[in-house]
Amino acid sequence: MAAKHKNVSFPNWHPNFTIQATLPDVKVVRTGFLVNFVALTFPVLLIGLILVDWMDAQGLQQQIETRKQLLEGAIVENKKNVEKSKEFDIAAAKLNDVEGFLSGNLDELEVIVAIAESRPKAIALNNISYSEMQKKVGKKMVLAPRITLRGVLKGTSADEVSMLDEYKATLKNLPVFAGILDDVTLPEPTQDIDKDLSRFSITIDLKAADE
Repeated sequence: MAAKHKNVSFPNWHPNFTIQATLPDVKVVRTGFLVNFVALTFPVLLIGLILVDWMDAQGLQQQIETRKQLLEGAIVENKKNVEKSKEFDIAAAKLNDVEGFLSGNLDELEVIVAIAESRPKAIALNNISYSEMQKKVGKKMVLAPRITLRGVLKGTSADEVSMLDEYKATLKNLPVFAGILDDVTLPEPTQDIDKDLSRFSITIDLKAADE
C-alpha cells in the first residue's frame, strides 16, 4: 500500500506594501538612472554655456578688430582729403590772384613783363602775387591793389645788396605804374651766408579806384 503523503503546510505570505524599503524597484525608469542623468546633464549644460560665451566673446573681438581696421582706414582717407583740401586752397589763392589782375584796371601781362624785364641779372623772382589791402581814403575804408614780389639776390655783401635799392627805385619809375602808384617798400633782406644769397620781398601798393 502506498505511503500516504504527508500534508505540508506553508505559512500564509503576502508582501507588506506599507514598508517601501522591502518592495522591489519595478519602476519603468529607475530612480538611480534619473539621478545619474541629471548629474550628467548639468555639467554638459555648463560646458555649453561656457562655449556659447566664448564664441560670443570671439565674435565680439572680431567685430572690434573689423571696426578698428575701418577706423584706421577712415583716418588715412581723412588725411588724404585734408591734404587735397590744402592743395585746393593754394590753387584757389593763385586763381584769386589772377582774377584780381583781370578785374582791375591793370593789364596783368604788361605789369608782369615790366617787373621781370626791369630786374637786374643778379636778381631772380620766385613769386609775383596780387592781393588787396584796406586803406583809409578820407573818412571811409576802401580796398587798394597790392603786388608782392619775392625772390633772391646773388650775393650778401653791402654792394650786392644795394642792387635791391636800385631795383626798388626802378619799380617806382615804371611807366606801367604811372599815376596809380602809392608806394614801394623793401624790408631788410634775409641773408643766407652758406649759399651766398639774399632773400627779399618787395611790396608795391597801388592807389584805390576812389583815389
